[in-house]
Amino acid sequence: MTILDLFMLCGGLGLFLYGMSMMSEGFEKVAGDRLRSWLSFLTNKKIVGVIVGMGATAIVQSSSATTVMLVGFVNAGVMTLTQAMNVIMGASIGTTVTGIIVAFKLSEIAPLFVLAGVVMTGFIKQFKIKRMGLIVLGFGVLFMGMGLMGDALKPLSDSELFKDIIIRMENPLPGLLVGVAITSIIQSSSAFTGIVITLASQGMISVEAAIPLIIGANIGTCATALLACLGTTKAAKQTAVIHLLYKIAGASIFIVAFRFIPIADWLRSLFEEPEWQVAAFSTIYAACTCIVLYPFSKWFIKITERLMPINDADDFEEHALKYFSETTLNTPTLVVPQLLKETNRMIEMSRKNLMIALDSFEKQTDEKSDKLNKREDVINFLNHELTHQMVKASGVDLSSSDRCALIEMLNIIPDIERIADHAQNIMEYVEIIKEHKLSFSDDSMEGIRNLGEAAVCSFDICVKAYFAREEALFEEAEQAEKRVDELRERLKDEHIQRLNKGICNPKSSMIYTDLLGDLERVSDHSLNFVTAIYNSRGKK
Repeated sequence: MTILDLFMLCGGLGLFLYGMSMMSEGFEKVAGDRLRSWLSFLTNKKIVGVIVGMGATAIVQSSSATTVMLVGFVNAGVMTLTQAMNVIMGASIGTTVTGIIVAFKLSEIAPLFVLAGVVMTGFIKQFKIKRMGLIVLGFGVLFMGMGLMGDALKPLSDSELFKDIIIRMENPLPGLLVGVAITSIIQSSSAFTGIVITLASQGMISVEAAIPLIIGANIGTCATALLACLGTTKAAKQTAVIHLLYKIAGASIFIVAFRFIPIADWLRSLFEEPEWQVAAFSTIYAACTCIVLYPFSKWFIKITERLMPINDADDFEEHALKYFSETTLNTPTLVVPQLLKETNRMIEMSRKNLMIALDSFEKQTDEKSDKLNKREDVINFLNHELTHQMVKASGVDLSSSDRCALIEMLNIIPDIERIADHAQNIMEYVEIIKEHKLSFSDDSMEGIRNLGEAAVCSFDICVKAYFAREEALFEEAEQAEKRVDELRERLKDEHIQRLNKGICNPKSSMIYTDLLGDLERVSDHSLNFVTAIYNSRGKK
């Protein structure tokens, strides 16, 4: 094998991976939101979850892509570990479709698919046809890559060293390790399976050697999900771990069976062509693993939870994104759901600070000041980091509804941060009151209490309206903000009357007036949640 053959092999592998990526992207764009709905809402029943996993993976042509989506869904809190386990079992079967396609050996007519794909994507204006063209183009590029790899590998058939290596591969353990290693590097079990099928079709590798390689590829594909879970929640990490445990269990069963059952002879009796023997094994292996391990899925969940227990005391308010990571940008259907989860997390923290500040003012104590300030630092971090990630996400190919939701989030993030700032202002008033030993009349405290409750009510209604997207709630949010404005004006008038009577201390008066303004602005910023939706819809 010359250096040029090696270059051709690498180039062929690159085309194969790029073709798969285009097909996956095209299918994901066509399926889009429906695929996300299938995965996140149709997996409550075990068998349904397996079927959905099979279908989704057959569509996107990658179990790694499906598993990365699962990590994201669990990370975003829209899917449980049990639901993810069901989909993982099905995804392992769905991904074998690629091997079956490769076994057809369509590399000779691949240029026709490339030509058709280029015409559909470059010369036709209809959006749906362009997306279908991406699938066709990816299909053609994939098979052209397979053809290049096949041509590059032909010289190895005369290599005694290669033949010796292949013989050693018939020992399950070396073959298994090679499959794990190569698949982990190229991060595609489908690509490695394609290489093995190509070698088998040219008579360069026996079925006995191919079987451990295929099993190893099934374990190596876990590397993608393990990388995707870095920097995510423990629940998301559990999803990647349970995926790995499932694959290892399946491999262990078949490695043992390989020693006692003449699997290779049985495959040769079913199929004459070596490439179909390998492709068939890939599908049979995945299906049998699912059938055998299906009754024990709860055990995998229990073992995973033992290995990686989730502590409720895990810090929710640390300087890091909990539900979104850089890898999420590679899966467009996950971008908005996970950013929404981060946005809601920021909303919850702002509300906590507002409630602590109001409670501290009423009790005239600043003992929770440090806790509030630490949470304020996290909110400021989220303000900058989420804005940064949302700007990056705007460059991702999102659906129109997701793009609107992204713009809405970009608009409300500063408002959430400003609400937290007003809460911090209120806590600072408490510190000034304690330092200067100021006091307020009963009427003043009653007015602050009422306005605080009205502002919190306005905040809660606006948040509910933002996530529920109901017109009735939009109107209710506007009325709640109006009540806060009216109450603030009445309290200001009453305060002026007390000042005229000489009842109020001037320093206390300044704090009282500023506090009324802070609470009104909390309501104003809350209403901007609804305004952001109106703006994205082209309304006022």
